[in-house]
This record gives sequence, structure tokens and C-alpha cells, in this order.
Amino acid sequence: VTLRRTAAVETALRDSQQLLTNAIDKAPIGMVMVSPEGIFLQANTAFCDMLGYAEMELKAMHFQAITHPDDAHIGPDVVKRLLRGEGDQDQFEKRYRRKDGSSIHVLLTTSLVKDSGGQPLFFFTQAQDITARREGEKQLSASERRFRELFDNMGPGVAIFDSTDDGQSFTLRDMNQSGLAVARRQKATIVGRDIKSLLPDIEEAGLLEVFSSVWRTGNAARHPATVFTQVEKELWIETFVYKLPSGEMVAIFEDQTEQRRAESERERLERQLFHTQKLESVGTLAGGIAHDFNNILASIIGFTELALDDTEKNSAMEANLMEIYTAGKRARDLVKQILAFARQSGE
Repeated sequence: VTLRRTAAVETALRDSQQLLTNAIDKAPIGMVMVSPEGIFLQANTAFCDMLGYAEMELKAMHFQAITHPDDAHIGPDVVKRLLRGEGDQDQFEKRYRRKDGSSIHVLLTTSLVKDSGGQPLFFFTQAQDITARREGEKQLSASERRFRELFDNMGPGVAIFDSTDDGQSFTLRDMNQSGLAVARRQKATIVGRDIKSLLPDIEEAGLLEVFSSVWRTGNAARHPATVFTQVEKELWIETFVYKLPSGEMVAIFEDQTEQRRAESERERLERQLFHTQKLESVGTLAGGIAHDFNNILASIIGFTELALDDTEKNSAMEANLMEIYTAGKRARDLVKQILAFARQSGE
């Protein structure tokens, strides 16, 4: 009876071990057992497929043989900690070298299995291939760097806002370098602040209504160049506002102050030129009339002088002719002034 019971126990133990072996071999993630000396004892199908080795090939190898040279220090450190009794399990990442020479990133969870006397039997490790995740994170990181590079080097100012109260107020989350230059502010002093505190005249200028409308409708809108007061200086700012799928609001704005000043100066110079041209025209006209009038006056004065020579002295006719003569000379002096004005206008 005792022999039969012993045989039954041994059979049950073998069956249990076989079930465990089958379960490990069919597991969807890599599982491996490594001796305390670092030699592979057993590897399931998922682990072998991950590295491109057959199990028999791995059993003749040390775990460092598949470790990427740059990560060679990681495995031994974990082994030493577990052997010293510093925890029952450790999770870490490292790179493995596949049989074809390519590298993969793996997430390893290793525990030390001991016998009933507390002596180390083997290390049991679960291995998950996280190469795709790491590549995704790498690409995401590169994309974020590209975005930041583009964001900070854009010519127009760009500000990103969000709203936590359905578009009633907007809080600044980020602003590029061009925007900070326009605002004449340091990023640390304005991030997190409400848009009204950044632009006190935003409601009066009508820009806040543009923000609210874009938030409600999702339709982008342009706000024409308007005067805003920034650091006690008036700036002409044109703004384009749109809403991201994330709900964040983007404002692209451009300082048109210098352009407006240039346009104002151009208009002033055009008015001045027009005024000068009018004076020149008037001077030319006046000069022409004055010359003709001067010729007429010369005849009047000349014939009056001749008439005076033939007129009786102290007579009424002489008095009348003298009045004509005096008026003619006054008119001649006036013509001289007109001619002087015409010459100044033509200079």
C-alpha cells in the first residue's frame, strides 16, 4: 500500500511539473530560468522566438552572451542584490542582442527561487519585448523636440491658452520666443495667468469676444490690427485665433506697430508733398499772372508819365493823373511781392 501511495505521489508530482512546464512554455511572454552562475536552464517558446535562438542553443550560453554590451552591468547588479537578500524580486530594463545581431529592449521581472533550506536554486525571469514602445517613445520625443524647435522659432508670436469654465476665461499655458519679445515679458512671469490680466484692454478691443466665439463654434477667426497697451507702450497687434481638437486655444499674433508707424509717416509725407505741390502750382500761376500784370502796369505808368508831361501844372487833370501814377507804382510793388512768392514756391 505504501509503495502504491508513493508511486501515486510521484506520478502526481510529475504531472504537476509537466503542467507547469507546459504552462510556462505556452505563456505569451518570455519566461526563462537561469542558474545562480548565470547559465540558462530553461527557456519557453516566447523567449526563444524573441531572441531567435533555439532552447538548446540558449542552454549552452551565459545570460551575458545575449546582453547588449552597453547594458552588461545591469544583470550582474540585479543578481547581486537578490543574492544578498535585498528583496524577493526586481524589475528593470535592458537591451538584448538577438541571434541576427539586432537589438531589442526588454522589461525583465526577476525573482530568486530557493530550496527549503534557503539555498539559491535558480533565477526565474519574465521578459517582455518593449522595443516598439521604446521606439514610439523615441519618435514622440523627437516629434516634441521638432515641435518645440518650430514653436520657438516661428516668426509671429504664438500663445496657447486653455479654459476650464466653458470659454468664460482663458489661461496662458505657453508662449513662443517671438511672442515673449512682443509682450516684453519673461515666460515664468506670465504662464498660468488669465488673459485679462495679460491684456487689460482685451474686452474693449473686442479680442475677448473673438476668443469666446472661437471657443463656442470651433471656427477660426481673425482680429484686425488693434492698439493694445503693453508695458506702457502702445502696440498695433493683429491676431488669428483657432481651437485645437484638444480644446486648447491658439493665438497667432503679429506686432504691426512699426508698419503702422511707417504707414503714418508715409501718409504725412504724402500730405506734405501734396501741400508743397499745391504751393508750387499756386506760385507758378501767380508768377504768370504777375508777369502779365506787370507788363500792363508798365504801360499804365509809362503813358501816365507821358500824359503828366503834357498836362498843365496844378490842374485837376494833373491831380487825377498823379493818383493814377501813385496807384500804378503801388500795384507794381505788389506785383514784385507776388513774383518773390512765386520764386520761393518754385524753389
